[in-house]
Amino acid sequence: MRDQWALKGFTVDLNTVYTLQGVPSGGIPGVSNNLGNTVSDDIVFGLDTTKAGWWPGGIFKLRFENRAGVSALGKAGTVSPVNVDALFPDSLGNLDKSVLGITELTYTQFFSRRVATFGGLINTLDADDNVIAGDVRGNSTFLNLAFLMSPVEFTGAPNVALGAGVFYVATPNITSTLTVMGSQETATRNPFDNWNGTTIATEWHLKHQIGDLVVVADQLRLHDLPIFQSSQGYQSSQR
Repeated sequence: MRDQWALKGFTVDLNTVYTLQGVPSGGIPGVSNNLGNTVSDDIVFGLDTTKAGWWPGGIFKLRFENRAGVSALGKAGTVSPVNVDALFPDSLGNLDKSVLGITELTYTQFFSRRVATFGGLINTLDADDNVIAGDVRGNSTFLNLAFLMSPVEFTGAPNVALGAGVFYVATPNITSTLTVMGSQETATRNPFDNWNGTTIATEWHLKHQIGDLVVVADQLRLHDLPIFQSSQGYQSSQR
């Protein structure tokens, strides 16, 4: 049935991760929970208007995220969080509490194979994806946040905020995204009541060849395949 829905443009993806993680010695004194147990859920609904027979080039996306349990982050006390799944959705003031919220609601319109615009409640966690470390949503590489995204980006830009942007394919080997969004984190909060400043972010992907070099990252093996290199930049202001 799921495949039949997909042929008509409607998709559903559900991902659940359970993490058992402990601090056998050391850590922050006075924190009793040496063992962390967390569960995170991510469910995404998609609608392709082309496949649905409505109009060409439109894509709707709706994401719900949930997390529950008490993590080992407090006991570990590290600069970079040791369990990224214990952080998202990034509900301010609710670490190690059960939270549920809409963390993405966007519409994207392709005008050609090279240009698209998008807008709505934007989720930035899919950015900075690469074939070595993956991204924040990936479950096949690392748990530590520092291996998956820049800690500067995590603290300096929101993960969920209202915004809009443009996607552009300059050449078959170069793609870019420009996004303008609010600077205040709004996961599990009303985004219309929490616009505080403006963040402008851009991301570029450069596709290139590495000859016969074999690159191995976890269970991913690349042999004489195109590789994507990404770079990012953003400017953020808050009132």
